[in-house]
Amino acid sequence: MQGRHLRVRKGTLEPGGHNAVHTHADSPEILYVMEGAITEHRNGTTTEYRAGDVFGGTRDTKHWIENRGSAKATFFVVDIVKK
Repeated sequence: MQGRHLRVRKGTLEPGGHNAVHTHADSPEILYVMEGAITEHRNGTTTEYRAGDVFGGTRDTKHWIENRGSAKATFFVVDIVKK
């Protein structure tokens, strides 16, 4: 962990919102869905996560998420990043 720190962020995706395709080559993460639903696209697979669900990303992860629902999705992301 030298030269890195643990980061916690709260995020929101409005209906129809999404982020860009990205990797976790150098920043493993865990995402906890607090409310709503998030659809993750990873390696040709689509998975929906709802409030209370957790999923993560490692150095082999290349994905993006979106909110296909009609309500906002709120989540926490915990990751390890370089200082």
